[in-house]
Amino acid sequence: MVKIKFSGLGTHWQIIIDDEILPNSLEKEILNLATTFEKKYSRFLPNSQVSQINLQGSGEYPVSEELAQILKFGIELSQNSQGYFNPAIGKILTEYGYDKDLKFENKINLSSAGSGSIKLRNNKISLIGNAQLDLGGWGKGYLIDLIYDLLISHNVNYFLIDGGGDLRATSKKNGQSWLVALEHPLDSELAIGVVELKNSALANSGSNKRRVGNFHHLIDFHSGKPVNSFLSSHIFAPTATIADGLATTLFISPQEIREKLVQIYPIEYLLVTADLNMLKSAGFSLKDD
Repeated sequence: MVKIKFSGLGTHWQIIIDDEILPNSLEKEILNLATTFEKKYSRFLPNSQVSQINLQGSGEYPVSEELAQILKFGIELSQNSQGYFNPAIGKILTEYGYDKDLKFENKINLSSAGSGSIKLRNNKISLIGNAQLDLGGWGKGYLIDLIYDLLISHNVNYFLIDGGGDLRATSKKNGQSWLVALEHPLDSELAIGVVELKNSALANSGSNKRRVGNFHHLIDFHSGKPVNSFLSSHIFAPTATIADGLATTLFISPQEIREKLVQIYPIEYLLVTADLNMLKSAGFSLKDD
């Protein structure tokens, strides 16, 4: 097997290729793709497209074709979740102190929560009210899918991409699935179960990640407060973009919205509640269930 490791988007990445040969220059292409993506779209980098738009505040701004494509899914997911998931949440996160250093200083004025929105039309984005962009809810999944497509374009057909625990994989070379342990939300040294991953994506969200004290990054846009009904969510989906976005959205949404979302998107889910009960869809299979 060949392994490629690097850091990006604030986390560790590993790509496992189930073969002995790596096409010439492919590793460099992957690293360039990940670096360029982060430089363009990270809210934490002052010269990124996202940061430059946020710096200007309310108004209408042209965006690249790629950024428009990324935003379309975030806006769609916001509409389908009645705004519980919202790519306009950047200002709320910033006021919490959620920066690259994870300060979480609880300085937010909750009266401003949920008062901003974004619109996209003809590759122009409008920031309305207190809106600021944040692609954190699904951007990593989008990058995983870009890397997936790049590998396939180089005739690499058997691999697993792991971006900080969010995954997309083909089968192994022998046709078997990859075995993936699901991290226990209260103890990273333990697992709550093992799943098989093959020709699919798997993403997770958890309140133990990006947390300081009582504050974490999984926030209900309407209230501006972290959601504590669940400890973690795990989502199977055809693409990492869908899996990543729905892992966040199911975590922060109330039951009636979750029931709607699982009818719209081709996903299977496992939610771990605050008292460690597991709620899962019929198609979410843990080994030895």
